[in-house]
Amino acid sequence: MSPTAPDRAENLPLELTSFVGRRHEVAEAKRALSASRLVTLTGVGGVGKSRLALRVATQVQRAFDDGVWLPAPSPVDAATTLTRRERQVAELVAEGLSNKEIAARLVIAQRTAEGHVEHVLAKLGFTTRTRLAAWVTEQREGRDQ
Repeated sequence: MSPTAPDRAENLPLELTSFVGRRHEVAEAKRALSASRLVTLTGVGGVGKSRLALRVATQVQRAFDDGVWLPAPSPVDAATTLTRRERQVAELVAEGLSNKEIAARLVIAQRTAEGHVEHVLAKLGFTTRTRLAAWVTEQREGRDQ
């Protein structure tokens, strides 16, 4: 018997912004996933591998009786995998700045700031800005000791 919706194991973050284009890549990843339970997306940093993976996972989650799960990276790995810009964005989120305020502070488009925030959340396995802010505080405390 298939699990009911509440019994499914899923922790995918909500998509806070629209996903534009990349239909070919989504279709290709879905085809690969239909042939194998594990698919690796590769590419240089910042091209959207995490965002693509989350989009595909969201679209195919109903096909998996046991649901889908986004593994959270370990804190050490997470801290070292953030780019300099992502660390800046995380710090600004921790200061309580909105995406508009982050964009103004970094002199970037608001949409770019939104993308950075979403990418940082996905990369760290968090679903809320509050959790990101708490993580930044934990990281600061760890450096101060």
